[in-house]
Amino acid sequence: MGAFLDIPKFKRLPRHIAIIPDGNRRWAIARGLEKHEGYNNGVIPGLEVYDMCVKIGIDEVTFFGFTQDNTKRPQIQRKAFVDACIKSVQEISKRNAEILVIGNTDSNIFPKELLAYTKRTKVGKGKIKINFFNKLWLVLGFSICV
Repeated sequence: MGAFLDIPKFKRLPRHIAIIPDGNRRWAIARGLEKHEGYNNGVIPGLEVYDMCVKIGIDEVTFFGFTQDNTKRPQIQRKAFVDACIKSVQEISKRNAEILVIGNTDSNIFPKELLAYTKRTKVGKGKIKINFFNKLWLVLGFSICV
């Protein structure tokens, strides 16, 4: 599981945690990549977070992202972010989860590929609730780089 090989035992766990993915562009630049390449490279660490949460028994995870500032970025970065969001939801849909994408489906930037998940959708055994929320188009895929 990548960076999360040794998961400590906890006496108490929260039932619901929220994550704000950040740093994808800085991560890419630090590795000599273009800024937009950071988003796609963040999908795998995001899946590792999912795996860790399932393993330690977190009931629900909400991923937040895509602020007003993101809309001011070049088109190639905005597209890379949206593509990473779609890929993230598609990857989670291959696992055991209950997926909910929260957003304004009337927005012209809401990905059509995510419409099926705007009502909580159980996939597999539905072990954990995963919410994707975005303040701007009110949807999020996660993209975390470590």
